[in-house]
Amino acid sequence: MKKPTTKKIGNVLGIDLLSVAKYCKGCDTEKTGDKFHIQKQRKAKGRLVGYLSSLCKDCHASEIRKSRKSEYDKERWSGYRFKQFLQDRYGLLPDQYAEILRNQDGKCVICGMSGSGEKDKRRLHVDHDHETGEIRGLLCNNCNNGLGRFKDNPFLLRKAANYLEKINAQQETDYQV
Repeated sequence: MKKPTTKKIGNVLGIDLLSVAKYCKGCDTEKTGDKFHIQKQRKAKGRLVGYLSSLCKDCHASEIRKSRKSEYDKERWSGYRFKQFLQDRYGLLPDQYAEILRNQDGKCVICGMSGSGEKDKRRLHVDHDHETGEIRGLLCNNCNNGLGRFKDNPFLLRKAANYLEKINAQQETDYQV
């Protein structure tokens, strides 16, 4: 039988969390310390100190699930995640995204579909050069996927366009006969 692993509070204090008893405010039960998150770690007189949260891990997870279900929190979380995504992926601030969107009249550069990011409309994707990282513009989902499927290759896109024009011309003559 394997010996259970124990976490150390702050990895410095060396307190065995299985031997610590703590009361959970969420479920009104007493549990061992390993059932709680370490809330904070900070230096106090030259040493690290860890604090166990007031809610056990299960109650904490339940609280987070409840809060993310509310409409206010959904909006807040999605806005935060989008801003963070822009910054992490493209180094783009929300104001810069908004400026590009304004310059494009709030529409996809290729097809002209509106994408203001309001509740009823989807946000436009940031089109960028995968080699240099340079931002080229904002595209709707379909146009962004289309460019990606053709590997951002203008030659392949022209061949596809020629193919479609040829097929459409043949279909028109077939209908006229």
